[in-house]
Amino acid sequence: MTLELYTPERLERLAMRFFDLAAEVREMAKTARQKDIESVAIHDKKVLLWIDSLEHWAKKSRAAVDAPPLRAGDRRSLSGEHETGRTAGTEVGS
Repeated sequence: MTLELYTPERLERLAMRFFDLAAEVREMAKTARQKDIESVAIHDKKVLLWIDSLEHWAKKSRAAVDAPPLRAGDRRSLSGEHETGRTAGTEVGS
């Protein structure tokens, strides 16, 4: 996964895409109610997996926003690697 820099404006545009998708699903629900459709068969396996992944991504990304900003000369990367080249929380040799 590639780290990308996000400005507050870019985060807002991303959020609006999520809202647009949510609005589309809500519109489907509204239409189904209006047409007295009891249920609709849809494929949802991948969508539910994607949503789970997005929820996980949002928590990790939120932690990055809440973390203290990196200072000039700080060699830590946003992925959690330190100067040792190990990911935080791993043991040497793992």
